Amino acid sequence: MTVAMETIRSLRAVTPQNTIIEAQHVGQRFTADNGTELTVFDNISFNLYEGEIVAILGRSGAGKSTFLRALAGLVKPTSGTVKYRGEALTGPNPGIALVFQTFALMPWLTVQDNVENGIILLVIAFLISPYGLPMAAIWLLGKVQDLKFIIQDLVYG
Repeated sequence: MTVAMETIRSLRAVTPQNTIIEAQHVGQRFTADNGTELTVFDNISFNLYEGEIVAILGRSGAGKSTFLRALAGLVKPTSGTVKYRGEALTGPNPGIALVFQTFALMPWLTVQDNVENGIILLVIAFLISPYGLPMAAIWLLGKVQDLKFIIQDLVYG
């Protein structure tokens, strides 16, 4: 056992019993437009046990979000396996809710206000769209993207 593993084990707040998520030797690689292969991360093994709260830390671009997407079943790792409660993932993980790091909420509003605004906007889009609810939702997503960039410009310059 390495020093790092001994440290990790000593920091556990719970006794490992029920494994919720198990990642074994997971790696993720992508092919760039010019054909070169980019390794985001390689050979990561990780277990999440019931009752644990875990933080994944790393510099920008280190692969934290990509690893979380693999645990959530949103991307298939190019190597290794991910299991949820002992079953190999073949699609989205039924036990994970993932909030992406893109700017999508109004930070000055409460969670309830953000949800209510989304519902109100969808109803308005439905009322003015001649194509029904699905197309109204697609139209609204385009408008939200426009608003997102306007807000980002105002907030971040």
